[in-house]
Amino acid sequence: MLNEELIHRALGMLLDRYNYFSKRKAFRQEHGVITEMDASAIACAYKSAYDILWYAIMNNEEMLKEFDCYDD
Repeated sequence: MLNEELIHRALGMLLDRYNYFSKRKAFRQEHGVITEMDASAIACAYKSAYDILWYAIMNNEEMLKEFDCYDD
């Protein structure tokens, strides 16, 4: 059985990371920490991970299939 509290905590962590990279691009780029393109790619990856987990939890197989682009 899945621990719902941990699942929601994991979702929150993924969403926090997405928000961080989405909102702080200019600051990081100005300080040479990360380029805007890199920040966008990282934010997108975290958002995709969040969405995959969310659709699995919500038992939405149709939307989950949209992320299965590496399946042979």
